[in-house]
Amino acid sequence: MSSNTFSYCENLKTNNFSCIQEFGIFLAIKKNDFTIVSVSENISFIANLKALDLIGKDLTLFICDKSKEKINKIKSNLEETSVNLNYYVSDISFCFSKNSKTLKECYFYQKDTLIIVEVFNEYNSKENEIITSLVSNFNRSLSLPIYEDDEILAHDICKLVKKITNYDRVYYCHFGEDEHGYVIGEAKNENCDSILHHHFPASDVPFIVRNLYLRNRMRIIPNADYKEVKIIGEIEQFNLDLSLVRTIGKTHIQYIKNMGISSSASFSVTNGNRLAGLIGCHNYTPKEISLYIMNKLSNLIEHISTKIEINTLKKNSIYRDEILKEFINHFVNCSCHLENMDESHFLGLQNAVKFDYIVFGNKNKIILSKQLENIVPETEIKKLINELNKGKIFITNEVRKYNNFFNGIANFSGVMLFNVEDKFGDFIMFVRKEQIETLKWSGNPNDYNESNGQIGPRKSFETWYQEVKNKSEVWNKSDKFYFDKIKSLISEERSKYLSNLEINNQNLQEKNKQIEVLLSEVHHRVKNNLSILNALFDWKIREAKNSEVTSTLKEMKSRVSSISLLHESLYQENNYGVMDLKKYIQNLSIFTKSIYKDTNNLDIKIKIPTNTKIPLQQSLPFGLIVHEFITNSIKYAFKSIEKPLITIEWNESDKNVLFSLSDNGIGCEDLLKDGRKSIGIELIKMLIKQLDGLLEWNGENGVKIDINFSKRKCSWLEMKL
Repeated sequence: MSSNTFSYCENLKTNNFSCIQEFGIFLAIKKNDFTIVSVSENISFIANLKALDLIGKDLTLFICDKSKEKINKIKSNLEETSVNLNYYVSDISFCFSKNSKTLKECYFYQKDTLIIVEVFNEYNSKENEIITSLVSNFNRSLSLPIYEDDEILAHDICKLVKKITNYDRVYYCHFGEDEHGYVIGEAKNENCDSILHHHFPASDVPFIVRNLYLRNRMRIIPNADYKEVKIIGEIEQFNLDLSLVRTIGKTHIQYIKNMGISSSASFSVTNGNRLAGLIGCHNYTPKEISLYIMNKLSNLIEHISTKIEINTLKKNSIYRDEILKEFINHFVNCSCHLENMDESHFLGLQNAVKFDYIVFGNKNKIILSKQLENIVPETEIKKLINELNKGKIFITNEVRKYNNFFNGIANFSGVMLFNVEDKFGDFIMFVRKEQIETLKWSGNPNDYNESNGQIGPRKSFETWYQEVKNKSEVWNKSDKFYFDKIKSLISEERSKYLSNLEINNQNLQEKNKQIEVLLSEVHHRVKNNLSILNALFDWKIREAKNSEVTSTLKEMKSRVSSISLLHESLYQENNYGVMDLKKYIQNLSIFTKSIYKDTNNLDIKIKIPTNTKIPLQQSLPFGLIVHEFITNSIKYAFKSIEKPLITIEWNESDKNVLFSLSDNGIGCEDLLKDGRKSIGIELIKMLIKQLDGLLEWNGENGVKIDINFSKRKCSWLEMKL
């Protein structure tokens, strides 16, 4: 549809006129004294006076006493700014001569210092009672559950309006977010073609006209071939945006004639400050309805507007809020990280926001609906996100405009995308597939005949079909509202999660400090108790007379001392979870070597990688194994060896760890097979079993023991830091 069409339509004058339609009478009176300043020439129909004869006269001179009270009250109401109504309808009794009285329906509104009075046909009390009853009954029925369905409500209001007015066709045209119209309800005579589910281009009701329809919510054209009646008086031209009798623009009149109708009326359906729809009435012959009926129907349709707005709010809140709550629970259970979620967690959201597929994740991991996995490469998804996602919600129903790769991919036509938080790079993208749609328009929206700079109205209601491809269904306001709500809820929950995580970490740090203090005290006391035990050994050693007993006591003391050294290291380092193996073995070797005489030339090489750490529970067995090996080597291996050497090694592969202890002494037969009992050997075997290790003995060129640990079997190896 060309922009020229819109600009032309928007520039049409809609409310400044100096003439009216012939079915009504126009009067403009001063607000302060009711002096008539302007009047339409057809006043003679009820006054038997010429219009010029009434200029300057007090209108109340021609009104009966009871009606004077009504006019004064209407004047007060119009001056009261707190009153929402901008017009009033009342029956007024005119008496332009002593012997003639006529009761007319009148329509009042104000313009600056003037009150405008538009006079219509005679008041019919019996007909009005019937109308009141029908409208009241329908009003009461609006609370029925059936009317939570907008289309059922639209059909039934059309039936009621047709019953009351007897127009040939009554229809309800809903205006979508793209401002195009779509007929969702209809009541008609059998000889009328149906326009149900027809589309109307937005240019049929330009925005300048929509704004007028928001102020004046009822309009009537009794006869498209009406004769204009001139307004005379002090003011030649009025702003008649609230008028019911104003003349109609030539373009609109031709538009009506192109439909083949002679008479029309319409009522505005509003949603806040937006024209949400029109209830239109068509007749193929001239037709006039009373002002009373117009006003009653307008008031009823105000209630219909409220009902439709409530229906929308209900759909958008109660049910969908429960769906969002369930999704957020999934999000929280996944530690508030999208990468921990899967596609099934999003399926419920399809009942809140209409989408076909889901793409979500972050810069490191992207998860797609299974239907998209073999269609859209992850690289193209990343390109699209980088192009579209600027920290705000991005919405399009034609994604190919932004990345040509998606041109022709039917399953990826529309997207709604947002970043959860820039810090994490998490995102959610709802995807809609292509919706190939054949739109049924009431006339070709591009068919405007232009000549001499004027655009003639198209032939409306002449069905025209348009096929639309490469687009998804348009995302509506409700989709956007709930998408934004999802974003807000996710951000809120993540903020809570991070806040709680920080608090928990602080609490854990405090507890760890307390535990460390306690453990420090425990290790200190254990070390002190072991020192007391060593003192007892020293006492017994001094008392012992037998050299064999003395030797045994010294060995026992050295073992206790090695245990004491472990607790002393832990106490000094303030690290109670793991032990630095290399540092511990170095200290233990120095201590064990110091126990015995003539060990100055003994070299102990420790080939353990720096920062090799093992859990505390395994540290003591390792220390005792090393202590026993060094002790035995010093006692038995180095007779006649000039340069004694002990080597301790740690070699790690993907599946195993090999811990080796060796010396360059005289060697020794395999004590494991020999069967002889030795406290040291038995202790080593017991400790290796405790560590889930496998022992191998080689005593040919010195003694070497290999202890093999399988990572699969020894879970403590995976705990080392």
